[in-house]
Amino acid sequence: MTMLIPIVLGILFPISYIANILASRAEIVMESSYREPFSKLQRQFFIVYFVAAFPDWLQGPYIYQLYSNYGYTEPQIALLYVTGFISSMICGTGVGILADKFGRRRLCIAYSFLYAISCLTKASPVFSVLMIGRILGGICTSIFFSTFEACLSHLAHRK
Repeated sequence: MTMLIPIVLGILFPISYIANILASRAEIVMESSYREPFSKLQRQFFIVYFVAAFPDWLQGPYIYQLYSNYGYTEPQIALLYVTGFISSMICGTGVGILADKFGRRRLCIAYSFLYAISCLTKASPVFSVLMIGRILGGICTSIFFSTFEACLSHLAHRK
């Protein structure tokens, strides 16, 4: 059994090395006229992506402390967190349909408005307002982790 790991690695390493060489050659073959517009699109995408992700990354470590400072117990805080996760799980199945129906770009813009409202709800110590914020946050998580990349892929393959 202990010999199985080196054998598997001995097989996978050459395969991955060959795949890397083939991918590099395919990249070289790619037309230079396509490379520059795509690079520009990638730069634009990552600027928007990081601006959209920044508030979530910034508030993430402090939310528990905020809820605790409002005087909520651990079970209540857990309920708020779980509500956000369940909201994301439920809405995640329909985000793709909404993106196809209303447009990926529009859904990305809707994300920014919904996320702003979600962030504003954290200024209130009222449990029901915080719950609405967590539900909106879950919806926004589903939009963020699917629609933004789908928008990039759609714009890249549109040409």
